[in-house]
Order: sequence, then structure tokens, then C-alpha cells
Amino acid sequence: MNRQLNEINMLRAIACVAVVLTHSITNYVRTYDPALFDQDKFITYLRFALLWATPVFIMISELLIAKNYPDGVKKGFLLKRVKYILIPYILIGLIRSYMHSEGELSVFLTRAWETIVLGKWYGFFVIVIFQFYVLHILLGNLLKKSHPLPPILISFILSFGHLYVHAHHKEYRVLIEQVYPFWDRTFFIGWLFYFVVAFYIGQNYEKVMDFFTKHVYIPLIGVIASYLLMMNRVMDKTFSSVKSDRYDILIFALCVFLIALVLLRMIKAPNQTLVKLSHFSFFIYLTHQLTLPYLSHLTQTVANNFWTHVVILTFLGVATSIGWAMLFYESRLTKPFTGKIKILEQPTR
Repeated sequence: MNRQLNEINMLRAIACVAVVLTHSITNYVRTYDPALFDQDKFITYLRFALLWATPVFIMISELLIAKNYPDGVKKGFLLKRVKYILIPYILIGLIRSYMHSEGELSVFLTRAWETIVLGKWYGFFVIVIFQFYVLHILLGNLLKKSHPLPPILISFILSFGHLYVHAHHKEYRVLIEQVYPFWDRTFFIGWLFYFVVAFYIGQNYEKVMDFFTKHVYIPLIGVIASYLLMMNRVMDKTFSSVKSDRYDILIFALCVFLIALVLLRMIKAPNQTLVKLSHFSFFIYLTHQLTLPYLSHLTQTVANNFWTHVVILTFLGVATSIGWAMLFYESRLTKPFTGKIKILEQPTR
């Protein structure tokens, strides 16, 4: 395996587990102890500390494109991603829609439209990623010729401004809903900063990693400062929404991204469990919430406290999705549900 990809693959796996952990915590509290968020402040701090996961997963997608295609994408780039990313998104979205249809065709069609077309579900990140693909094709050459600082600053202002106004001004939210056809959380302006930063990291990967390895204190200070600022808004109820597209998480997510890459890059012998898990990360992202509610009831029969429940549920959520992926990959009929999983295509030794 390419040595440069080890830290990226491990980070993708960690981000995947962090997402499942976040949803396991939410599932437990909503189902068994709704008052726990107000009673246990540590859990609140943990939930917000994990919000970096989805932005990091999305940044990884653009970083890899910019790194692997420094002179522009190849012919068939979008078609390949339709086959391995968009089709699984549609198929899993149909399953989710059916599960929430109560057996009624009209309800199913409505759910399918809202889920797959509008992106109103946890799989919305796929729509964001596809917008990144289009942006990369349209803006890649322009960004490549530009000094990184102006595009990064402009994209930050646009993303921060959009997310801030969207969070605090109802009139703007209504306007976006009227002019933007999809779920407002997928609007590319809110994610533009991540795209631009990931593009430049990918284009200059070795230089960026060398710089932050020597100056790791920069993202470390950024993580601490941005997290404290975010939690200050959360605790005083100024802005307490638990979602990955907050305006005050932009710097936090980026700094976590950089620190994680630096630390994982220092590992001489990469963790093979994480490397292998990364191959299943996309399918885990798409499917874990389909089974978590059912697994939660099973977990509750053996778990005697919150932490035991969450740890077991997170493990089962990840393991179940991997199990389904391995089963689906065995048949041509079900293989389109999973996308491409390279590790399952390697011959057994």
C-alpha cells in the first residue's frame, strides 16, 4: 500500500467510527434517558467534540482527488463515481425510505423523493461530495494557478457568513429554501472552505505535512481555541444545534484534520485494523443508522449503563455494516449496494 495513504486511510476509519459513536450516543439518550444531555455535561462536550468527523470525511475525498489528479481528472471520472458512490446512495436511500414508509406506496414515494433527491437524511454528505467533484472540474485549474491564501480566505468568509446568517436569521433560511432545490444542509457554500483547503492540501501534500509536523502547535492551538469558543456558545444556549455544518466548527474540524494526519503519519507500522476498516467506511456511513435502533434494543439486554451500551452499540453498528457489505459483495445483484470495496477484491493468500 502507498505509504502516503496510510494516515489518510486510518483517519477515514477513525472518522467513520466517530460518526457511529455519535449516533450511538444520540440513540441511547433519545430512547432510554432523554434528560441525560441536560444532566451530564461531559456527554454534551463529547458529542460536540465528535462533530469534526463528517467534515473530515468530506475533506478526505477532495484531498485524494487533488493529490491523485494534480493535472486534472481523467476521462470517466464522474461516471466511475456515479457507479460506486451515487448508485449505493440511491439504493440505500430506497431501503431507508421503505423502512419509513409504513407499507404505504404514497408514503414511500414521498420519503424516496425527500431522501434521495432532496438529500434530507444522514447520507446528505454524498450530495456535498458530488458538488465537490463538479467544483474540482470547474475550478481546479484556476485554484492551481492562484496563491492558496486568497481562495482560502474568500472561501472561509463565504462559508462562515452563509452558515452564520443561516443559523441566526430565519429570513435567510426561508430564502435558501426557496431558491435552493435540495436540503439546505447540502448547499455547497457552507462546505466551500473545506473544499478549497482540502484541494491545496492535496496539491501540496508533502509540503503541508512537513510544515505542520514541524509546527504542530498551530493546529493544536486552533483546536483548543475553536472548541472552547464553540462550547461557550453551546453552554450559554446561543447556538446549541448538534450538527456538522456549524459556522463555529470550520476551524475546529480543519485543525483536527491536520493534527490527526500529522500524528497518524508518525506511526511507522500502520494499524491494519484501521486500514482495512477504511475500505468499508463509505458503506458504514450509509447503512449504520438503518440497524442502530434494532441493535440498541439488543444491546440494552446486556448493557447496564450508558457507557457500556454506547461502546457495544458502536461496535455492533460497525460490525453489522461490515457483515452486510461482505455478504452483498458476493453477488452481482447486491454488489451495487456497496460501491467498490478494494479489500474484498484482493485474492486470498
